[in-house]
Amino acid sequence: MFQGASSISLDAKGWPSVPPRCRELLSATATGQFTTQHSHGCPMMFPRPELCAAAGITRAAVLPGTGGHFELWDAETCAAQEAEAMKGELPTVLKDFSF
Repeated sequence: MFQGASSISLDAKGWPSVPPRCRELLSATATGQFTTQHSHGCPMMFPRPELCAAAGITRAAVLPGTGGHFELWDAETCAAQEAEAMKGELPTVLKDFSF
């Protein structure tokens, strides 16, 4: 299971550096094969050289684990989206939550 987020960098060729803990799990479960999936359930296919450019990822990136998969985000875009989400109301189920 992929959980948490890792700050990463793209190398000179534009490849993300996947953290060792994620590499081990990917090697064991995915045999090095990846497929992207759209939120509507259909697989998406992109030409490799244009994939990071299409997502706006240049160098600094974030690799958040979201359960059964992980995502690759531009670090600034991810931070902006998180800041915007924090401005919103808490979901009803969390309003009475305490530690």
